[in-house]
Order: sequence, then C-alpha cells, then structure tokens
Amino acid sequence: MQFVRRIADESPPPLRSCTTTGTLAMEAEITMESITTTQARKELFQIIDRAVQGHEIVRIRHREGDAVILSGEDYENLVETLELLSAPGFSEGLKEAETDIAAGRTVSLEEALGGA
Repeated sequence: MQFVRRIADESPPPLRSCTTTGTLAMEAEITMESITTTQARKELFQIIDRAVQGHEIVRIRHREGDAVILSGEDYENLVETLELLSAPGFSEGLKEAETDIAAGRTVSLEEALGGA
C-alpha cells in the first residue's frame, strides 16, 4: 500500500498558507490557494511546479465551476485514502487503534512485523 509506506517512510509535506481551508477525515487539514482562470493562464507552469515540487494545491475559479490542480502523487494518495476509508470496517479499526494507542496498548514495529 503506497499510502501506508509513505506515512512510514517520510513526514508529510508542510502545509502552505492559503485563502481556502478544508478538513479531511482523520482531521488532516489541507489548504489551497484560490486564483482566477486569468491568473492560472499566466502562471500555469509555476503552478504545476508548485504542485509537483511543493505539494501545493491550487483552486482555479471559473464562472462555470472551479477546478483543482494537485500533483499526480497527491491525487493517487488521496484516491487510495478514500478507498481505504470506504472499505468495510476500516474506520472502526482505525478508531479502535487510536483508542489502543491512547491507552498505551502498543507494540514495537519489530513485534508487529514478527521480527526476532
């Protein structure tokens, strides 16, 4: 699972300041800059670079509806997270794990992976 490996292998990218704020499940806050289509047209390559290199999310406002630019990696992670959260029993298992951690019922990584 790419999502699980990413959490274990690296810290999440820093959040950027922005004009719009949303909240995902598990209380992970994401922020995004909101710009007009005119601005997006002028700055397209810089916006893509910020999305890919800096994991920034940009909302582009248009009279017919908004669009969002984010890196392919962030999109794939988001889809995988949504798939996990929609799996039967996953949310309950996550809540149970959080309760166990809060109560100090934990094991080492070596124990969890069955190491010697």
